[in-house]
Amino acid sequence: MSRTSLREVLVLMRERYVRRKRVGKSRMIDEFCELSGLCRKHAIKVLNGQCGIRRRHPGPQATYGPAETGVLAWIWLKAGQPCSKRLRAALPLWVPSYERRKGVLDAAIRQRLLRVSAATIDRLLASRRAQFPRAGRSHSASLRAIRAEVPVRTGPWQEQVPGWMEIDTVAHCGGSMAGNFVWTLTATDIVCCWTCRRAVWNRGQAGVLEQIRDIDARLPFALRGLDADNGGEFMNHHLLHYARTRQPSIQLTRSRPYRKNDNAHIEQKNLTHVREVLGYDRFQDPAIADLLNGLYRDCLDPLANLFLPVAKLIAKQRHGARVTRQHDTPATPLDRLLAWSDLPPAKRQELAAWRASLDPIDLADRAQVLLRRIFAHPGIISQISPATKRRPVSPPPPTSYKGPFSGAGKPDCHSPHTKPPLARQTPLA
Repeated sequence: MSRTSLREVLVLMRERYVRRKRVGKSRMIDEFCELSGLCRKHAIKVLNGQCGIRRRHPGPQATYGPAETGVLAWIWLKAGQPCSKRLRAALPLWVPSYERRKGVLDAAIRQRLLRVSAATIDRLLASRRAQFPRAGRSHSASLRAIRAEVPVRTGPWQEQVPGWMEIDTVAHCGGSMAGNFVWTLTATDIVCCWTCRRAVWNRGQAGVLEQIRDIDARLPFALRGLDADNGGEFMNHHLLHYARTRQPSIQLTRSRPYRKNDNAHIEQKNLTHVREVLGYDRFQDPAIADLLNGLYRDCLDPLANLFLPVAKLIAKQRHGARVTRQHDTPATPLDRLLAWSDLPPAKRQELAAWRASLDPIDLADRAQVLLRRIFAHPGIISQISPATKRRPVSPPPPTSYKGPFSGAGKPDCHSPHTKPPLARQTPLA
């Protein structure tokens, strides 16, 4: 019986209930319990008019209200939508910057924000995550022939000092590998998760080597090794000669062919640091590479390495078809680097002063400005696969996008049956 019908029956039964004697009331209570599904005590109160059909469940008041949820959502969007554990670790770094722009928070609200748990963050941001979905998965480049001069690295990483990096390229091809377009070169450190990005036109051997030299010169630690896939941009004599002749030399290794999980660290960064920033549009103008390099060097790389905590996988167990993963306490790549005991004191003070001179929200706002300029460039083409053309999707305006680290989702080059692009949306003011 519907709620509306039950309320109509209740009006008639209440009039009869007050006129009945004890035995008649007992039969009416039994009948009403069968119709409504309520327990007997609640049914008696309903028939006496003491409460409604829907029971009010007693309990404590909510600890976190709209004020805390608003601050969490604002910081979450500015920080690039990190997971709840990373966001919880980032709040002490981002709340002071938030207060400088939006005003000082109430002491009780600030205290609750700094002690909120990751599970509570997931619950408070559930509606916002549905409103601002993340982009799709990454796509790896085609693989080239194996070069005998470069050894294959297998098994988990055992290094305990920074300087051992995985490296890969991401194609901004818009769904088609034909023609010329911009690629993003990504390198991440295994120990401290320090990540660098550079844009290169056409993934040429000379252009990739030039960007690797630039990354090497800007790293806060000595580069000891590079692990790449079997693509021609890495498996060439130019990079091999640079690795062997550099002082000190760099150990160059490669993964097994068609085993992308051998480079799992960099494949993860291809999603979180590239695809969720720029989406799957086609960048077919060389000038866009210069704009992207300014965005990477001046905004996104300092923001990711200094202010965005990262959780590292420390254990994984399989129970039948289920895999249980255990991560360490989230920390920024800079904090992980500062925890390294052999870091020179001068470099330690220099890095700490560098972070103190920057503001995370300033970096995020500058990234928004640069991204608007990039997505307004006429050399960017949005392409939709044939499987999604029949679905009504209105194209987003060039200056409206989801946020500083979330681009429009585009279909994968090798998967024609993918979801339609996600409309870029403007973050909370």
